[in-house]
Parts: sequence; structure tokens; C-alpha cells
Amino acid sequence: MQVERELIEAALRESGGNKSLAAKRLGVHRSTLYDKMKKLGIS
Repeated sequence: MQVERELIEAALRESGGNKSLAAKRLGVHRSTLYDKMKKLGIS
């Protein structure tokens, strides 16, 4: 889970906090990203 957290945080940084763009970079649907962020405690 630590690797997943790091990937999400990196994608968010690279996208300037834009969750839609971060999800696209990660190759997941936006709602999937929101679910993962909630589960990992990322705001």
C-alpha cells in the first residue's frame, strides 16, 4: 500500500492537484482514485 500511496501522491503533485488529470496519468477512473485516496487517508 505504501507504493500505491507514493504513486498517487506523485501523480497529484505532477498534475498540480488536479484529481481528474492524476487519475488519467495513473490509468484509473476518477472515482477509483477518490476511493483509493479515501482508503489511504490522502486529502
